[in-house]
Amino acid sequence: MNWLFGHFQSIKTATLPSCVYRDVLIRVDDETLKNCRRVCQSFKEIIDSQSFWIERAQICNLEHCLPPREWLNSQKTLSQQELDLIGGEAKFNIKNMVLSRKGYSKFRPYEIHRNENIQFHKNKYNLRVREGGDGICVEPNDVGCEPDDSVDACFAFSYRLSTIGNFVDLEAIGIDGWVLDYVRPKIRISMSVCHRNDCAAEVLLSAELNYQKRQIKHRENEDGLIQQRANEPRRMSVHRSWDQWTEANWEKMSLEMTDYPSGLRHLYVSVIGVDNQFWKGYFGPKIANMEIEVVLPDEVRLLPFKEDEAKDEADTRPYRETPPNRHGIFAVPFRNRRRLGEL
Repeated sequence: MNWLFGHFQSIKTATLPSCVYRDVLIRVDDETLKNCRRVCQSFKEIIDSQSFWIERAQICNLEHCLPPREWLNSQKTLSQQELDLIGGEAKFNIKNMVLSRKGYSKFRPYEIHRNENIQFHKNKYNLRVREGGDGICVEPNDVGCEPDDSVDACFAFSYRLSTIGNFVDLEAIGIDGWVLDYVRPKIRISMSVCHRNDCAAEVLLSAELNYQKRQIKHRENEDGLIQQRANEPRRMSVHRSWDQWTEANWEKMSLEMTDYPSGLRHLYVSVIGVDNQFWKGYFGPKIANMEIEVVLPDEVRLLPFKEDEAKDEADTRPYRETPPNRHGIFAVPFRNRRRLGEL
């Protein structure tokens, strides 16, 4: 792209048809493309067009991130009354789908790197990690269990309750607000789970939809035990436990969110695990291959807006999580602390 910027002052955009610039822009990397958008108005118009991003998805082999063709053409299928519900236009944010590499594809919010620790994963993927006992470690796929070719490495839990949570901004990955409000597609979450055959263990996979970034509606038990709550419109969970000396084969664990209220934009997925024999080390459940997928219905249709009967004051203000206190340390508000010698 250097030649394009270097000679841009000497080339009038009118001297070349826009399709020439389009053919160049559609093949540059994402970061360069963001800079190109600032060059001139004609570049901005090319890059902001939906057809540009559809073609870019085809060139970059990212068509799996896009909605099915029936939904891309839903402007022609939906009635005028239905279109009025969503502001008159069934427009998809193809740009965010392509840039995030997620959209309507099955994607992994994080990968497990065999030679790194949990702190590395927390920082790299912005995970919410709460560790008990000896914490959470990264292991190969065959420690105390049968190996599986689909699992390269896994997280293994310890003898006290530990949590791994990840946040997904659904609009940021290309799922439009009108889709979440009036289509309410299925949200599928799955992962591979296993345990050591010599130790009893249990794991809880939960997902909840929220209004605020990094908001958490339900928290872990303070008593260190896994609590199985009844499923609610905004929250789903599935539980799995194993007895000692049972077969330790990798298996799938999944849940599906469907009948949720309108207005929700943020997804929080958490995994809580613990071994049930209180053994020092990493004898708890093992998890790997977390996957999330937003699935549009086969039939193009809209639903009435669904109010959230459980919405409360906490849903209406920006969310800020208070970190847990360290054992033996008194939590003193910062504004009340004084240096020695001060009155």
